[in-house]
Amino acid sequence: MTGAVLARAIGLAFVPVLSRIFTPATYGEFGVLMAIASIVSCVGALRYDMALMLPKEESDAANILGLSVILIAGISAIAGIVFLAFGNRIGLLLRTPEIIPWLWLLPFSIFFMGLWQTLLSWSARRKQFHRASISQVAQALTGPGAQVSAGLAGANVFGLIIGRIIGDFCGTAVFARQVFKSDWPLIRGSLSLSRMKGLAREYKNFPLFAAPQSFMNTASQNVPALLLAYFFGVAVVGYYSIGVRIVQLPLQLVKGSLASVLFQKSSEVYNSGGDTYGLFKKTTLGLIGIVVLPSLLIALVAPTAAAIVLGEQWRTAGEYSRWLVLWMAVGFCNLPAVLFGQIYRRQRTLLCVEVVLLVFRVLAIVLGGMFCTALQTVILYSIVGIVYNTFLIAWVWWFMRQHSQVLAAESTISYISTPEVSTQRIAEEGGGL
Repeated sequence: MTGAVLARAIGLAFVPVLSRIFTPATYGEFGVLMAIASIVSCVGALRYDMALMLPKEESDAANILGLSVILIAGISAIAGIVFLAFGNRIGLLLRTPEIIPWLWLLPFSIFFMGLWQTLLSWSARRKQFHRASISQVAQALTGPGAQVSAGLAGANVFGLIIGRIIGDFCGTAVFARQVFKSDWPLIRGSLSLSRMKGLAREYKNFPLFAAPQSFMNTASQNVPALLLAYFFGVAVVGYYSIGVRIVQLPLQLVKGSLASVLFQKSSEVYNSGGDTYGLFKKTTLGLIGIVVLPSLLIALVAPTAAAIVLGEQWRTAGEYSRWLVLWMAVGFCNLPAVLFGQIYRRQRTLLCVEVVLLVFRVLAIVLGGMFCTALQTVILYSIVGIVYNTFLIAWVWWFMRQHSQVLAAESTISYISTPEVSTQRIAEEGGGL
């Protein structure tokens, strides 16, 4: 977590500067663009990056890495063609024609974000977590720094976009250099097109179910930026984007670092037949204990803190934050549920749940846009997130507990019905006849 904390601290230091250089409307345009990029980038590797943890052989993991990089490059290129061909229609459909001149830049961000996530999964498998820390610090120093420089030079939303791309490029380049330096001989000696095809078929559940599930989840998280712009204008999106950032920065200090470590550890425990239910319960309860007090504090002081730190014009962002934190706190605790759901190959059910979530989130914002204020719409959206994440945690808890009880029963039956094993166990435990 050291690198993550340092990176977030650097990012926080730049926020009061950026909030005084760029207006809420400018941040809103940037928020819409980044929402589009995030939705596309989350499926850049068709979620084969998540499958990197599962093979027992390093050579198979290396081939999945190669497959992921090829897919990321291809989908980024397709996105670029779509934005060039239909950029005007996209901007007019969202009622944000201001973004049309900048859509052509998004494929660069999509590529770097997708590649960074894939390198993170590979390094987590290799237990090289420090690589992500170094990369995050490089990204935090270069991205916001470039945005401030561009803003002081008079750039508007272009300054925010190009700064983000520079940060993504530098962070990914630093990450790739570390992987190349240490792991390239293994990767180069393992790559095989035929093996990539075989592994693509073996782990087909990831593109069939995990990729749409991830797309739905990311879309449902980013749909407020798109629909709030449609109903209330880009300035409201600016308040929402900063409100989300106020909440996300402290929560991601833990969640971002824990995700890669927990996925590696849980995959290892699962493959070895260990106590996955115990690990799930321990991490979930631990996250609940971590998040309660900070969330309550943010809910109490967010509007005042936003006005003091960011400037009076951003008080509305603080009002949004005090409601968004309730949803994000529960979402913060669902990390083990999401990871174990993937490991236990429940992608189909996760996809169905995500579809329902997206429908209700869209309904919340559409109904709010038609009948409520912007703040009331954000509250409705947060309530949907709270209910969904609570249900997801409870459902995974239930099926993992059931699975654990079945394994325990099978173990007991095997113990009783096998005399040789029973005699051996008694002898090992110090008993005798």
